[in-house]
Amino acid sequence: MPNRLEYVHNVFRENPDIGYLQHSHIHLDTNGKVVHEFEKDASRNLIPQSELKLTWNEISKYREYGYLDPILFIFNRYRLHPDVNSTSIAVKRELLDRHKDLLNELPYEIDCFLFASAIADRVSMFFSDAKLSSWTYHGGNFVSRLQLANDSPEEIERFMKFNYYHYLSYTVISQKLLNYFPNFYACQAERHKLLYLSTAKRFGKPTVSSTPDRSVITWCCNAGICPSEFQL
Repeated sequence: MPNRLEYVHNVFRENPDIGYLQHSHIHLDTNGKVVHEFEKDASRNLIPQSELKLTWNEISKYREYGYLDPILFIFNRYRLHPDVNSTSIAVKRELLDRHKDLLNELPYEIDCFLFASAIADRVSMFFSDAKLSSWTYHGGNFVSRLQLANDSPEEIERFMKFNYYHYLSYTVISQKLLNYFPNFYACQAERHKLLYLSTAKRFGKPTVSSTPDRSVITWCCNAGICPSEFQL
């Protein structure tokens, strides 16, 4: 949106402790038209504030509220999907500079990487309902790619690569970027690993050597993250 840069600049200028900002976005179809059913969504902030500043001092209390992970604390108490859509995210340059060497190891998930960098650096965050960018929905969006479209060799190869590279990305984030383990992104890594391995087993395809991590699966299920793949 025309006022995005000014908005972001002002937030960072007025709040020097903030290292991470995520605003909201409008939803478009492939013809560039607004998808009105999405635009009726309620605030993504989970408390009644259109602009929410969340200090690290508050985030650090996550265990007092019964959470195993500060990420899940934010997800469940403050903001829906605060780690998606990189065009809705802005971070201080020095935050990313401190972790830039890991970017060469990251096939996907730059938005999650940015959010996890803020967690690793223990910076304050700012969440806004201002819709300052757009998100186009089409047949290739993430959710539609989480399942096989058919059993053709090309589709099987695509699906296996998709899950393998997401597994690698989440492994970088969960094990190399974040300074505690297990964590929410370890659960994501394990899920994609299991999808990769189960697809290979189903269709008799070779795999890179990898086995399920039962300790991570147990942590995830105890944290309330226990998708069907973990029952394999």
